[in-house]
Amino acid sequence: MRSRWHLWRIDVPHWKTENPDCNGAFDSTRGKQWIRMDINKLIISEAVENDLPCILELYEALESSGSITLSPAQAADVFREMARQPRHRLYVSRYDGFIVGTFVLTVLDYLAHNGKRASVLEDVVVHPDWRGKGVGRNLVEHAIGISRQYNCYKMSLSSNMSRQAAHCFYMNAGFRIHGYSLWIDPEQESV
Repeated sequence: MRSRWHLWRIDVPHWKTENPDCNGAFDSTRGKQWIRMDINKLIISEAVENDLPCILELYEALESSGSITLSPAQAADVFREMARQPRHRLYVSRYDGFIVGTFVLTVLDYLAHNGKRASVLEDVVVHPDWRGKGVGRNLVEHAIGISRQYNCYKMSLSSNMSRQAAHCFYMNAGFRIHGYSLWIDPEQESV
Protein backbone atom coordinates (compact mmCIF):
# COMPACT_ATOMS: atom_id res chain seq x y z
CA MET A 1 0.00 0.00 0.00
CA ARG A 2 1.28 3.42 -0.95
CA SER A 3 2.04 5.94 1.74
CA ARG A 4 -0.52 8.69 1.80
CA TRP A 5 1.94 11.49 2.54
CA HIS A 6 5.04 12.44 0.58
CA LEU A 7 7.43 15.29 1.26
CA TRP A 8 8.74 16.96 -1.89
CA ARG A 9 11.01 19.87 -2.61
CA ILE A 10 9.76 21.77 -5.65
CA ASP A 11 10.30 25.04 -7.49
CA VAL A 12 7.79 27.75 -6.70
CA PRO A 13 6.05 29.26 -8.45
CA HIS A 14 5.99 26.63 -11.18
CA TRP A 15 3.99 28.59 -13.76
CA LYS A 16 5.62 31.34 -15.78
CA THR A 17 2.40 32.70 -17.26
CA GLU A 18 0.64 35.88 -16.18
CA ASN A 19 -2.58 33.84 -16.02
CA PRO A 20 -3.91 34.17 -12.44
CA ASP A 21 -5.34 30.64 -12.65
CA CYS A 22 -1.82 29.25 -13.07
CA ASN A 23 0.30 31.53 -10.89
CA GLY A 24 0.81 31.15 -7.18
CA ALA A 25 0.13 27.44 -7.06
CA PHE A 26 2.07 27.30 -3.80
CA ASP A 27 3.10 30.83 -2.92
CA SER A 28 4.78 33.78 -4.52
CA THR A 29 8.32 33.22 -3.21
CA ARG A 30 11.07 32.08 -5.55
CA GLY A 31 13.34 29.10 -5.13
CA LYS A 32 12.73 25.72 -3.54
CA GLN A 33 10.18 24.94 -0.89
CA TRP A 34 9.26 21.82 0.97
CA ILE A 35 5.63 20.86 0.70
CA ARG A 36 3.83 17.95 2.23
CA MET A 37 1.91 16.29 -0.56
CA ASP A 38 -1.15 14.20 0.22
CA ILE A 39 -1.51 11.94 -2.84
CA ASN A 40 -5.22 11.68 -2.04
CA LYS A 41 -5.60 15.42 -2.79
CA LEU A 42 -4.98 14.76 -6.48
CA ILE A 43 -8.31 15.15 -8.23
CA ILE A 44 -8.69 14.05 -11.83
CA SER A 45 -11.60 15.39 -13.83
CA GLU A 46 -12.57 16.30 -17.34
CA ALA A 47 -11.00 19.59 -18.36
CA VAL A 48 -13.08 22.69 -18.92
CA GLU A 49 -12.29 25.46 -21.36
CA ASN A 50 -10.88 27.71 -18.60
CA ASP A 51 -8.19 25.05 -18.00
CA LEU A 52 -6.68 25.52 -21.46
CA PRO A 53 -4.02 28.16 -20.61
CA CYS A 54 -2.52 25.89 -17.97
CA ILE A 55 -2.77 22.82 -20.22
CA LEU A 56 -1.00 24.67 -23.03
CA GLU A 57 1.80 25.52 -20.61
CA LEU A 58 2.12 21.86 -19.66
CA TYR A 59 2.46 21.01 -23.35
CA GLU A 60 5.03 23.76 -23.76
CA ALA A 61 7.07 22.36 -20.87
CA LEU A 62 7.12 18.97 -22.63
CA GLU A 63 8.17 20.22 -26.05
CA SER A 64 11.90 20.50 -26.62
CA SER A 65 11.38 23.53 -28.85
CA GLY A 66 9.59 25.33 -26.02
CA SER A 67 6.90 26.71 -28.33
CA ILE A 68 3.17 26.20 -28.32
CA THR A 69 1.74 25.51 -31.74
CA LEU A 70 -1.80 26.62 -30.89
CA SER A 71 -2.95 30.04 -29.84
CA PRO A 72 -5.45 30.14 -26.97
CA ALA A 73 -8.26 30.81 -29.49
CA GLN A 74 -7.19 27.86 -31.65
CA ALA A 75 -6.96 25.64 -28.59
CA ALA A 76 -10.49 26.66 -27.57
CA ASP A 77 -11.78 25.71 -31.05
CA VAL A 78 -10.10 22.30 -30.85
CA PHE A 79 -11.39 21.79 -27.30
CA ARG A 80 -14.97 22.55 -28.40
CA GLU A 81 -14.63 20.09 -31.27
CA MET A 82 -13.34 17.43 -28.88
CA ALA A 83 -16.33 18.08 -26.62
CA ARG A 84 -18.67 17.24 -29.53
CA GLN A 85 -17.17 13.76 -29.78
CA PRO A 86 -18.78 11.51 -27.18
CA ARG A 87 -15.71 9.53 -26.09
CA HIS A 88 -12.78 11.84 -26.82
CA ARG A 89 -11.92 13.68 -23.62
CA LEU A 90 -9.21 15.86 -22.13
CA TYR A 91 -8.55 15.34 -18.42
CA VAL A 92 -6.60 17.30 -15.82
CA SER A 93 -5.13 16.43 -12.46
CA ARG A 94 -5.41 19.10 -9.81
CA TYR A 95 -3.59 19.41 -6.53
CA ASP A 96 -5.18 21.92 -4.16
CA GLY A 97 -7.04 23.30 -7.19
CA PHE A 98 -3.98 23.79 -9.41
CA ILE A 99 -3.40 21.79 -12.58
CA VAL A 100 -0.31 19.57 -12.32
CA GLY A 101 -0.99 17.03 -15.09
CA THR A 102 -3.15 16.19 -18.08
CA PHE A 103 -4.00 13.45 -20.58
CA VAL A 104 -6.34 12.76 -23.48
CA LEU A 105 -8.29 9.50 -23.73
CA THR A 106 -10.20 8.39 -26.80
CA VAL A 107 -12.47 5.33 -26.72
CA LEU A 108 -13.08 3.73 -30.11
CA ASP A 109 -15.60 1.16 -31.36
CA TYR A 110 -14.46 -1.79 -33.47
CA LEU A 111 -16.17 -4.63 -35.29
CA ALA A 112 -13.18 -6.89 -34.59
CA HIS A 113 -12.51 -8.40 -31.15
CA ASN A 114 -16.19 -9.29 -30.74
CA GLY A 115 -17.18 -5.64 -30.96
CA LYS A 116 -15.13 -4.67 -27.92
CA ARG A 117 -13.83 -1.16 -27.69
CA ALA A 118 -10.24 0.00 -27.43
CA SER A 119 -8.88 3.19 -25.95
CA VAL A 120 -5.95 5.37 -26.93
CA LEU A 121 -4.07 7.35 -24.31
CA GLU A 122 -2.36 10.47 -25.63
CA ASP A 123 -0.68 13.66 -24.46
CA VAL A 124 0.13 12.50 -20.94
CA VAL A 125 2.02 15.39 -19.36
CA VAL A 126 3.00 16.06 -15.76
CA HIS A 127 4.49 19.40 -14.82
CA PRO A 128 8.29 18.96 -14.47
CA ASP A 129 8.21 19.92 -10.77
CA TRP A 130 5.65 17.20 -10.08
CA ARG A 131 7.23 14.28 -11.94
CA GLY A 132 8.16 11.26 -9.86
CA LYS A 133 5.59 12.08 -7.20
CA GLY A 134 2.70 9.82 -8.22
CA VAL A 135 0.82 12.25 -10.46
CA GLY A 136 1.58 10.36 -13.68
CA ARG A 137 0.70 7.03 -12.12
CA ASN A 138 -2.64 8.45 -10.93
CA LEU A 139 -3.34 9.79 -14.44
CA VAL A 140 -2.65 6.39 -16.01
CA GLU A 141 -4.67 4.55 -13.36
CA HIS A 142 -7.58 6.90 -14.02
CA ALA A 143 -7.36 6.28 -17.78
CA ILE A 144 -7.28 2.51 -17.16
CA GLY A 145 -10.39 2.83 -14.97
CA ILE A 146 -12.27 4.69 -17.71
CA SER A 147 -11.17 2.07 -20.24
CA ARG A 148 -12.51 -0.67 -17.97
CA GLN A 149 -15.85 1.16 -17.66
CA TYR A 150 -16.12 1.11 -21.45
CA ASN A 151 -15.17 -2.59 -21.57
CA CYS A 152 -12.09 -1.91 -23.70
CA TYR A 153 -10.00 -4.93 -24.63
CA LYS A 154 -6.87 -2.75 -24.66
CA MET A 155 -5.57 0.72 -23.94
CA SER A 156 -2.68 1.73 -26.16
CA LEU A 157 -0.36 4.69 -26.44
CA SER A 158 2.61 5.79 -28.46
CA SER A 159 5.64 7.60 -27.15
CA ASN A 160 8.41 9.44 -28.94
CA MET A 161 11.41 7.14 -29.31
CA SER A 162 13.69 9.72 -27.67
CA ARG A 163 11.71 9.80 -24.41
CA GLN A 164 13.42 6.92 -22.62
CA ALA A 165 12.28 8.04 -19.16
CA ALA A 166 8.67 8.03 -20.37
CA HIS A 167 9.10 4.51 -21.75
CA CYS A 168 10.39 3.29 -18.38
CA PHE A 169 7.48 5.01 -16.64
CA TYR A 170 4.89 3.33 -18.89
CA MET A 171 6.51 -0.08 -18.59
CA ASN A 172 6.62 0.29 -14.79
CA ALA A 173 2.91 1.16 -14.96
CA GLY A 174 2.21 -2.17 -16.69
CA PHE A 175 2.36 -1.32 -20.39
CA ARG A 176 4.10 -3.81 -22.67
CA ILE A 177 5.80 -3.26 -25.99
CA HIS A 178 3.43 -4.57 -28.62
CA GLY A 179 4.18 -4.23 -32.31
CA TYR A 180 5.30 -1.01 -33.92
CA SER A 181 3.96 2.49 -33.82
CA LEU A 182 4.20 3.98 -37.30
CA TRP A 183 3.05 7.32 -38.60
CA ILE A 184 2.76 9.32 -41.79
CA ASP A 185 2.05 12.97 -42.40
CA PRO A 186 -0.92 12.81 -44.80
CA GLU A 187 -0.34 16.39 -45.94
CA GLN A 188 3.27 15.73 -46.92
CA GLU A 189 3.42 12.09 -47.98
CA SER A 190 1.78 9.96 -50.61
CA VAL A 191 1.58 6.19 -50.79
